[in-house]
Amino acid sequence: MTDALRSPSWISFALAACWAVCASTAAAQPAPAERSMLRIVCDGPSLNAEVTINGEFKGECPLDISVPAGAVELRAVKKADATHERVYERSFRIGSGVAKREEIELGQPQLTADGLRLQAEMKRHREAELAEAAERQRVAAAQAAERQRQAAEDAVRAQAELLAKAEAGDPPSMLQRATQLDRSPQEDPLAPQRSFDWYLKAAQGKEPQAMFRVARRYENGYGVSKDLQKAADWYREAHKAGNAGGTGGLAAFAFNGWGPFTTRDYAQARTYAEAAAAADDTRAMYVLAMLYLTGNGGLAQDQKQAGSWIERAASLGDRRAIGWQANKLYSGSGTDAAVQARALQMARRVAEPGEDGAPGIGSALSMLGQSYEFGLGGLSKDPVTARAWYEKATAADDAMATFNLATFHWQGQGGLPVNEVAALALFRRAAALGYAGGMNNVGWFYQHGLGGLKVDKDEAAKWYRQAEAAGAASAHANLKSLGWFY
Repeated sequence: MTDALRSPSWISFALAACWAVCASTAAAQPAPAERSMLRIVCDGPSLNAEVTINGEFKGECPLDISVPAGAVELRAVKKADATHERVYERSFRIGSGVAKREEIELGQPQLTADGLRLQAEMKRHREAELAEAAERQRVAAAQAAERQRQAAEDAVRAQAELLAKAEAGDPPSMLQRATQLDRSPQEDPLAPQRSFDWYLKAAQGKEPQAMFRVARRYENGYGVSKDLQKAADWYREAHKAGNAGGTGGLAAFAFNGWGPFTTRDYAQARTYAEAAAAADDTRAMYVLAMLYLTGNGGLAQDQKQAGSWIERAASLGDRRAIGWQANKLYSGSGTDAAVQARALQMARRVAEPGEDGAPGIGSALSMLGQSYEFGLGGLSKDPVTARAWYEKATAADDAMATFNLATFHWQGQGGLPVNEVAALALFRRAAALGYAGGMNNVGWFYQHGLGGLKVDKDEAAKWYRQAEAAGAASAHANLKSLGWFY
């Protein structure tokens, strides 16, 4: 803006011009209301804003206009985009015959009338969409609820039909009812016994899978008292009915000398194992692996074949094979804590009880006990936890763990008091499982009159000789310590 515009002279000139015009028409017209001059100034973003005075459009800013004295409603508007505008509004009074300067500063963009209408329309549209979505959800929820209701009714009907057929003596239905009960041991403490009853009824009805499950229950003492003879009988029935699990069970019993196999029958074990392994029974695969490892049953010792059967069984989820792999990895780890940790991770997979009450794999349980006892595999030494794992492994008939638990009782470790009687019983059990150290220590107890025994050198000598034959390194020296006669 120029200095000339800012000086008072322009006001005098403007008023003079106005008065001259007014005087020239005074004779012909009524006297007009007295007026004043308003200069509206804008620059930058406000330039070219549309100006209205008292609702009447006056032009674009900047401009000089004559206004009547009195109240003035000034509004300047400039479009920001298709739906937004920037506005300046001000109300004031102006006196008669004066000049006033008003500088426009537009506000932040706001919706135009069209923008407000569009916004309202969009809001209505969105609300309609939300209402439609809510209705769809309501309908979908109602349909889902109806499907659930129908499914529940169908399940109740199907369950009633199943129970009716089972009660009527249908073997497949009895088997299905037994497996249902197997899935709810936590909700029903009597589920193992109840499921066994149904398995037994189905087995007596010549259902092959039920025969196999009854055999495993008798083997593990789950839902029924443990009875290896009855387990073998039912494995044989399942085998005759063409169930590979029954054949695999007979292979394991023959290999271990259980039930009717009063001694290990490796030839029979091989016959059963080869037949069941061909039908993908993993227990039979494991037995075959052990036969190859030991060179029994007419098979030559073959580490490669043994490893192949172990790997195949483990890949199919066999717990014994996985435990064996873990033990092998652990035994060959030396002092490598990372390798030991991997082995322990594998061991934990098979340490918990399995199907039909199968105990955790003894070697895996024993490995965990050793790791806590000696602080291996990244674990801190914890004799109490070690003892707990040894107790589980002993229940699973692991010979080494049984020996270690006996030592804990003997020496008062793992939170146990010294108890020679309990130690002797466990050393005897380890010896019965074929553990040379157990045989050797039973001999030691007889030699020194421990665990409530009387000193008996002859009995000690017998045990030392058994231990020596089984490979106990110190057994020969212990035998010689009895005197020249032995």
